[in-house]
Amino acid sequence: MIVSGVKVEHYSYSFYKKKGIGIEFDKEKLGNKVSRMFLEEQQKMIFELLGDIKRKKILDIGAGTGRLSISLAKAGTIVTASDASNEMLNLAKIKAKKENVKIKFKIANAHNLPFDNSEFDVVISIRTLMHVVNWRKVLAELCRVSKKDLIIDFPPKSGFAFSDPLFLGIKKIFVNNTQNYKVFSIKEIKKELLKNNFIIIDIKKQYVLPLFLHRAVNSVFFSRAVEGFLRNLGLTYLFGAPILMKSRKIVYK
Repeated sequence: MIVSGVKVEHYSYSFYKKKGIGIEFDKEKLGNKVSRMFLEEQQKMIFELLGDIKRKKILDIGAGTGRLSISLAKAGTIVTASDASNEMLNLAKIKAKKENVKIKFKIANAHNLPFDNSEFDVVISIRTLMHVVNWRKVLAELCRVSKKDLIIDFPPKSGFAFSDPLFLGIKKIFVNNTQNYKVFSIKEIKKELLKNNFIIIDIKKQYVLPLFLHRAVNSVFFSRAVEGFLRNLGLTYLFGAPILMKSRKIVYK
């Protein structure tokens, strides 16, 4: 894969080009009832951040197997689903056809997006920034192609992910295909957004305990009870992860 003119071999490309990775990905993310609950709750938060989106042009970067893109299409948006993995998008196309929704699919490297400036009303990128080669370059590209709003998520340094690499070492005992990822502070994300003329307008946080622990217990009742208790204590506000962030382009008059 070529990134900013340099050929790189990065797990975010090599891992997701494996034959059958789309089916494997969906099995991991949707095969566990707690994982499904997490995705449903996150998607609900995304739609709350989006507001009225009917007929808006939306770009879903890192669309994977199309879960969010299909939901956006069902909500009446004009969706482009983009991913660097042909294997993932091929499965997304099958699922979109089965759901009878219209989505434009585009293979693309997030570091060099093949779209015009301000081409989309909203750009969404979930579980992408944490895995890319050059996150500042990718964030700049996301901002460039958005006309108004940008929604991203990322693991914060204030959460359990900051215990990396100890956290990842423990997780790898339970989950074989665990990948390394970046963690961020809100401050550094805010700084890069401002460089690209975007300001943060809303933030949502999801869980305090790491998701792999919730998956291991695999109890919706346990997860909701524990996370509800921690939220009431104010710990979600301090340590919740991932962070869902909505930012908006600054319009100079």
